[in-house]
Parts: sequence; structure tokens; C-alpha cells
Amino acid sequence: MDKRDIAIEVKNVSFKYHTSNVLQDIHMTVPKRCIYALLGPSGSGKTTLLRLMLGRVKLEHGSIEIFGNNKPGHYNRVIGYMPQSQALSPELTIGETFDYFASLYQLSETKYLQV
Repeated sequence: MDKRDIAIEVKNVSFKYHTSNVLQDIHMTVPKRCIYALLGPSGSGKTTLLRLMLGRVKLEHGSIEIFGNNKPGHYNRVIGYMPQSQALSPELTIGETFDYFASLYQLSETKYLQV
């Protein structure tokens, strides 16, 4: 994949809290204009990886580039995430859910469909 087509690139990322390995040698490539699901059981490191991408936690080992930039927190506004159960309502369609979350960030339909 050409570097220009990559939104997020994670290479050799490892992270531990105290003595417990949370992430070990993680590699991930997310293409531009892609919805990417990061799935795993509770405690598997999904939230830690997201915090590393957003610069909320300092990266100890490896590298994370977002749109070619490796400055922590530089692209906070273009990474969105949806937590598991608490964010989904069975009464809303997928489209209505997107509209709801887009309205929280004051995004027009045109803008969030282009991301």
C-alpha cells in the first residue's frame, strides 16, 4: 500500500502499565477513507491503543503515524471512536446513529461522509 493511502500506521507498539504488558509488538495499518473496527475482549488493550494514538498516554516503544505525522495528539479531531454498548441505541438505525454523533461535533452530513 502506498504511504499516501494510509491514514494510521502502527509499528512495533508495545506498552505496559507497571509490570503488566498491555500491548506487545502491535502492527496495524488503516487505509484512508475507511471505517476500522478494533475488536477484542475487555482488557485486551483497545482503549490503551486509542489513548496512545490520541497522545493521551506517552508511547514507550514503537511508532504511530496519523496521516504521516508522528506528533502525539496532532490529529485528535479526525479520529473518532464509538464505545461498545453505552453508545448504541437499539431504537436508532445506523444512519440515525451517525447523524446523532455527527451533530455532537457539529459536522454537516457532507463533512462526515467525506472523512
